[in-house]
Amino acid sequence: MRTVLSPELIELVALFLSDDLPAFVAALAPWGRTPALKAFVRLQHCADVAVAWPLVTIHHSLAPATRNALRGALTLRPAIEVVMPRDINMALLVAPYGDCITRVRFPGLHPMTAVDGYAMRDALLALPRLRSLELSPQIFAPSDAYLNALLETLEHKHLTALHLHAEMPRGEVFLDRQFAINLVRWLQRPSHRCLSLRSVRVRLDDDPVLLHALRDAIQLHPQLSAQLVHVDIFDEYVLHGERLPQVFRPQRWASSLVASLEPRPVDRMARAIATPKGDAPACSYIVEAVDAPSLPTFLVTSHGTLQEMSKLLTQTLPTLPWLRLVHLHKTTGDDLARLVEVLPRCQRLSHLVLSGPNLTPPVVATLLRRLPQCPSIRWLGLQNHTCTRSELMAMDGWQHCVRRLEYMELSCSRWSLQDKAAVLSDAQRHMKAATIVIHASPRTSRWGLRRLFSN
Repeated sequence: MRTVLSPELIELVALFLSDDLPAFVAALAPWGRTPALKAFVRLQHCADVAVAWPLVTIHHSLAPATRNALRGALTLRPAIEVVMPRDINMALLVAPYGDCITRVRFPGLHPMTAVDGYAMRDALLALPRLRSLELSPQIFAPSDAYLNALLETLEHKHLTALHLHAEMPRGEVFLDRQFAINLVRWLQRPSHRCLSLRSVRVRLDDDPVLLHALRDAIQLHPQLSAQLVHVDIFDEYVLHGERLPQVFRPQRWASSLVASLEPRPVDRMARAIATPKGDAPACSYIVEAVDAPSLPTFLVTSHGTLQEMSKLLTQTLPTLPWLRLVHLHKTTGDDLARLVEVLPRCQRLSHLVLSGPNLTPPVVATLLRRLPQCPSIRWLGLQNHTCTRSELMAMDGWQHCVRRLEYMELSCSRWSLQDKAAVLSDAQRHMKAATIVIHASPRTSRWGLRRLFSN
């Protein structure tokens, strides 16, 4: 006896299966496939789209057969991602499948006229299911108006994610106050928001009310996931005191944000503890003031080593009573040795991130032995260290770290997946309430994280 489901019921089941749809269709007998499911099967074999159901990615104009297959599968509610080519083919947005477009990406965005920018904005606002907009301008001049036009897409009532990453070496994009106004309105909606800005400048010094509104919108949004890298909006960051743990709570902020709090221009610094040489940016090594010059809260070195300023650095750190975060990038062995010596005197330091090949086994072992003398440290990052998994797990302070720290992140390009799994398995036997994150290899994914264990 054979039970036959109606086509309507089959499609209803298919609609709710989402990413399990390919397995469902493969299990169906050919006579049980509805026209939409047959179109889905054809779509899977089309070479000019990438199908990872429910995501369908389109990079260019579709062949007639692909277009017909996609049109036939629209009742299954695919989530279509459009990756806009460099020549900006607007026809990709006004095609018959526009009602199912959920994400639009502009990689390698090049300048366009203001008229084209507003036309593209109108096309984006007309997409009823648009959830995410990603813009990566590679060329930008302050006189360009197209980017501000595209960013008016923030008015879309269903948009929940904005990524604006300027892909220009030593460059940034300058946006007008209308972007700040639209951003405040967008962040005032209570639903989840994902905001990622990189190399963006919005100067609001002449509008303190708008500046205050934007700061509150970012800091007080209940469901905001944010990553701000090289973002020049505020003259100060309110991070010290009890607010810092909230800002760096790992489930709300990407952990790469800790490595991305870049120094401000020197004329806004509370203390400049080094004078860069040669072509180095004028903001390489500084301690930034937050609420007052006497209360700097984080130190970031973003280029090279501290050179002759190492001794001054180690003498300065214990004198900063509000210092909460230190991130040293590509630090020398001598710098690290001096830092380890003064750590117990940094009584409020809670976030420590070190990076570079000079994180050798002896240096890491010394650091872990010193951590029990630093009870305030609860976040430790060791990026691109050179320890093997056996060396790390054999260190005297390893078990103490995983028992006491709230968050630890490790990255090593020499580790295999087996090494990572072994470290996490060993940590699981000792840890209480920690979260351990292991970065993917920097050679394959600069910002990607593989969260292999969370307890």
